[in-house]
Amino acid sequence: MDRIVYNGTLAEGWPEGISPDELLSAPYLYQRLHTFAHRPLQAEAHLAILARALRDMHGIEWTLPVGRLEREVAELLAANRFPMRSNCVTLRLFPTGIGEAGTGPDYLLEATAQLFYPPYTLWHKRLSIDVFRCDVPFGEYPTALSLLAARWGRDAAERSGADTAVIETREGVLTHIDGEPLFAVFGRQVMTTPRACGTPDTVMRRTILAACRAQGLTIAEYPLSRQLLERCDEAFTASVQGIVSILRYRSRHYFNTTAVKLSERLRRENPLR
Repeated sequence: MDRIVYNGTLAEGWPEGISPDELLSAPYLYQRLHTFAHRPLQAEAHLAILARALRDMHGIEWTLPVGRLEREVAELLAANRFPMRSNCVTLRLFPTGIGEAGTGPDYLLEATAQLFYPPYTLWHKRLSIDVFRCDVPFGEYPTALSLLAARWGRDAAERSGADTAVIETREGVLTHIDGEPLFAVFGRQVMTTPRACGTPDTVMRRTILAACRAQGLTIAEYPLSRQLLERCDEAFTASVQGIVSILRYRSRHYFNTTAVKLSERLRRENPLR
């Protein structure tokens, strides 16, 4: 069984007395960390997002030193014999602890997957998307429920012949694709739904918005809708890997010029060391 890190301790398998089903069905907050050479990228930003979510949703103050996270990630990946290249590590934070006796917050690190490409590389496959209506409480935060909604949406999209789904609120606002925001391009303007309307605050969202500004693009935080998807020139999202270009929404096909240029900028500005 793969090794995990549970509250700072490298362990063989899941915590004693806790089944995987019980663990993964418990409410938690999460971050997907892109690691390179066994080092998590933008670790401080990931921890800040988790800390703010825990404070806003549960009124709990929580800190994990960046240096400690970096050491534990390196130990975890080495113990599981992951290569010294790009990998994904999932950090789950359980506000009330794990199991009936949990006092929380507890955290768990899991080596999730080896990644195909170095950081910020444009994903090789352009996605077709559909829309899945599902109201998710606290949609602007990285919760287990938002991941579950994304999975339901993806399953529904695949049945309709698409690759994945963008989540839509009952008010008709498009919020995210698999926990990452949606971006729509109109000429040199990039639009994305604001956090106040339910789009999640993610490290890649912050990174892409900064790259847009550096590229001289205008940013408009405005509630995206199906109608805007049918009119925009280009659409893209993100993943733990990097930027993901969208090929089409139903019969509407898109360019991918902006996604390519932003990905190239991010790779230039973040050379591997």
